[in-house]
Amino acid sequence: MNPYEMELRQYLEQGIVDEVGGLIATGKEASVYLAASHGKRLAIKLYKNSLHRSFKNRSDYFMRTIAPHRREARAIKNKTSFGRRLNECLWHSREVRMLRLLRAAGADVPEVLAVGEQSFVMEYYETEGRAAPRLADLRSELLHCDWILKRTLWNIKVFFENGVVHGDLSPYNILY
Repeated sequence: MNPYEMELRQYLEQGIVDEVGGLIATGKEASVYLAASHGKRLAIKLYKNSLHRSFKNRSDYFMRTIAPHRREARAIKNKTSFGRRLNECLWHSREVRMLRLLRAAGADVPEVLAVGEQSFVMEYYETEGRAAPRLADLRSELLHCDWILKRTLWNIKVFFENGVVHGDLSPYNILY
């Protein structure tokens, strides 16, 4: 069994999900799988390891959170094996922390339900039994543009008030 299968299997063994379905999305840093628990659909975000992703230089994101003279910062900068493992851990935990912080502040982000070493289980957004479409996929069909703009700006304000800036906010990352 490969490490990705083991990571997904842990949620089954822990009873967090009843089943793990197929791949529903893949990106530079992670893949997202459909799952279910008690008839409710969920999503599992599974991070790709550093050898299998196209977004490789992430240490810049963490240098402000770790004092530059600390052993951890030097290890990340020098890309030691400890530094690479720490960098992975920081990357994974940062997204979960941000989602939880923003969810608590009322932002329109999925709820994180469980966290693994290289993954997390979250709410799955759907409309009428299908995956919620990305805003980019609906450009010609949008009827509520004013509401979408107001809600997006409101979310950006909530992010900002909580010290978060979305570095990749686009119609491809907003679900309708």
